[in-house]
Amino acid sequence: MRRLVWMLILLTLFTASCKKDKETSIQIQATSFTTKESLNGAKVAFYIKSVSNNTFSSSYELIEEGYADVSGIYEVQIKKTSSDISYKFIVTKEDYLDKVVELNPASIETADENFIDCAVKPVGQLSFSIKSSGGATLSDELVFSFSNDAEVGSSFVSLFFQGNQIDTTLVTSVLGDQYNKYTYILRRNGSYLQVEDSVFCDRGVLTQKEIQL
Repeated sequence: MRRLVWMLILLTLFTASCKKDKETSIQIQATSFTTKESLNGAKVAFYIKSVSNNTFSSSYELIEEGYADVSGIYEVQIKKTSSDISYKFIVTKEDYLDKVVELNPASIETADENFIDCAVKPVGQLSFSIKSSGGATLSDELVFSFSNDAEVGSSFVSLFFQGNQIDTTLVTSVLGDQYNKYTYILRRNGSYLQVEDSVFCDRGVLTQKEIQL
C-alpha cells in the first residue's frame, strides 16, 4: 500500500513536470467589430512584460509578429514562467483602428491552448452637407445631432442653425461597414418636423450625405 502511494506521488510529480515544460499556446482571433467577419491578413505583434534579474520592467519586449490566417487567427507558443507580468497583442489592419489586448498571465492556462477574441473596429469617413431648400424661410430653426460610436472622430450635439441660407458641411471619422444614425428637428412656419435617419458608411471611404431642408 505504501509503495502504491509513493508511485502515485511520483507519477503526479512527473506529470506536473512534463506539463510545466510543455509550451503554452495563445491563439488570438481578429474579427470585424461591426460585421463579425474574420480579418485575414491582419498584422499581429506579441509582447511580454517580465521581471528580469529581480528587476521589474515597465516596458514590453516584442517577442514576435506575423499575420493572421484566413480564419483571422494568429498563434503564439511560449514557455510561460513565473517572471511573466503581462502579455500584450497589438492587431493592425488598413482601414481599421489598432486594437490592443493585454492579458494577465494568471488568466492563461499553462501548457494548454488559450483562445482570445479580438474585435477590431473598421473606420470610414462621413460628410453631412446641410442646406436650405427653396421653401426655407428667414425664421427657420434647425437643431442637428449626430452621436459618434467610433473611438475617433467627432459627435455633433444639438448644433443650432437659423434662417434660409443654411449651407454647412460636417465631416468626421465613423465606424465603417454599418449604419450611423443622425437626427434633426426643423421648425418652420410654427410647425416642427423631427427626423431620425441613418446612413450606411463603408470602411476606408468617404460617404457623403446631403440633407435638404
